[in-house]
Amino acid sequence: MEAKPPKHTNCVACSEPIPAPRPGKKYCSKKCGTRYYVAPDRFLERFGRTCERCGAAIDDGERICKRFCTTSCQVMHNQDVRRMRRRGLPMERISRAEIFDRDGMLCHLCYLPITGKPTIDHIIPIATPGSPGHVWENVAAAHRACNSGKRDRVRPEDWVLYEELRLRRPTEKRQPARRPA
Repeated sequence: MEAKPPKHTNCVACSEPIPAPRPGKKYCSKKCGTRYYVAPDRFLERFGRTCERCGAAIDDGERICKRFCTTSCQVMHNQDVRRMRRRGLPMERISRAEIFDRDGMLCHLCYLPITGKPTIDHIIPIATPGSPGHVWENVAAAHRACNSGKRDRVRPEDWVLYEELRLRRPTEKRQPARRPA
């Protein structure tokens, strides 16, 4: 069996070269690893402290590698992942906060500002045959009531919006979507 090449050749904490790089080794010394792990400001600077599902801030008192604000957010994320795998659709990690910023907190269905808790709407619903899946260009901010009212219907303007967002997608986001195994 071939040995895997090391993922990190420089220390994640201080950027110095790792003396003996090997798979799984991220730090040049134990001191560096400990210092980096307990320094939430560096972790925050590198990864952010927002929930992957809802975009809510994660309390600084929580463990440093926590990805979701609550257990319910984690459960809903896992349900989304299973749904995408079952349908054979790609699923990208998408920050809800990033989508709300991109859309300027405007509902893409009624074009009014979102004042309450915003939701993410799949422009081309997941249930629709030929859906692009849970990808950056297929999600948009919406009011909860508007999103519920739309249900799994596709309006003609939805395809136009999807194409517009697909062309507007940042180049660093143009990585191939993860297809379920």
